[in-house]
Amino acid sequence: MVDDVDNKRHVNNDRLMREAVDYITEDIWGLFDSADGGTERFVYLNNNFHKNSITNRLKLYFEDVLKRNKEQKIKSDTLFKVITVPAVKDLVSFQPNWPEKTSAKYWRNKYNSMPYRSFMREYMHVHISDGSVFKNEDIIYTDPLPLKEYDAIGVYGDMSYKENADYKAIIVAGKKGRQFHILYCYLRQKSRRDAARWLYDLYEDEKLKRYNIRYMIEGLFAQDEFVNDFDLEGDERGFHIPVIADKRTKEGKYDRIESLSGFFERHNVYFSKAHLNSDMQTLIDQFLAFEKGSNAHDDGPDATHGVFTYLNMRTRKQKTQYRVGKRQSQKY
Repeated sequence: MVDDVDNKRHVNNDRLMREAVDYITEDIWGLFDSADGGTERFVYLNNNFHKNSITNRLKLYFEDVLKRNKEQKIKSDTLFKVITVPAVKDLVSFQPNWPEKTSAKYWRNKYNSMPYRSFMREYMHVHISDGSVFKNEDIIYTDPLPLKEYDAIGVYGDMSYKENADYKAIIVAGKKGRQFHILYCYLRQKSRRDAARWLYDLYEDEKLKRYNIRYMIEGLFAQDEFVNDFDLEGDERGFHIPVIADKRTKEGKYDRIESLSGFFERHNVYFSKAHLNSDMQTLIDQFLAFEKGSNAHDDGPDATHGVFTYLNMRTRKQKTQYRVGKRQSQKY
């Protein structure tokens, strides 16, 4: 049996990882010296936290052998079996896969007390590499300006078609010159109605009616239903925030989010120090976890792309100068 041998310091060293796998498949497996027809049993245990890890390399190798034997209809006495068991069934109910040992409350408390990326790597077998596209050194903070001093302010929400499975995201951002300031953030695995309540609370607490702000919700599916959640909240409060559906056709999500990396690299994106709460930290974690092929959530970065796109469009229109006058006749 081989247990818990992966090392985070070595996963990016391809030679060390290959040598470790070779040690298992040659030196350790070579220890078997049973008689013909005897039973040889090998068990490997580890959380699968990185695509280059020993764990993931062995998993891919086992799956490849199983696939090849099936395609070639080979009946082999060697049986590989891969069992992947995350700590909980989902991040909404936190129902454990080992209920005899721990409760949903136990895992919910652990999730709330750890960085998102750490929980997903350690307990959910999700591959997250810190800063693959967005780097730690490019996550910077600032004291926000008074709202009236921004060139433009926008609110963009990604409500998700699934009621609770994905994160509901609302990003409030302002632009001043070349800088984007992420001012407020809602990023939770709750209902769309809960997101609507948060926005209405923010609208009242920060007196947002004083400012020229555009409120948009993404959703190519059930757009009217998404907007309706906000209208129902307005019915109860006696006033309505003018939320509209963003009906633009968009390119692939990965390309959309990756396009923001240039703003981060040039240090044009700032996170508000004044509102650095758990939602804002989850947004930062989702940016750091973002990479091609990852199973990590990216609802927050996608909503950020939506609001940045609007702010760029708004400021471009404001600064365009038009000249009106009599056309001069040309002499040839």
